[in-house]
Amino acid sequence: MTPGGQAQIGNVDLVKQLNSAAVYRLIDQYGPISRIQIAEQSQLAPASVTKITRQLIERGLIKEVDQQASTGGRRAIS
Repeated sequence: MTPGGQAQIGNVDLVKQLNSAAVYRLIDQYGPISRIQIAEQSQLAPASVTKITRQLIERGLIKEVDQQASTGGRRAIS
């Protein structure tokens, strides 16, 4: 692998960390918030938000909560 390839891998990891931190901050700031609201606020793809929130749930940093007013979508996370 070339030195440039190593830098690219590092950049990908950095972007993942920054995206995770952004999602976590939004949840911390807004309390229970839906994944779609996180995607809209963060400008991340909904699939990315789902993956990030799944990882945060697995680490015990956030949890899913019941919806306050049903919109027919997924449960909110906090």
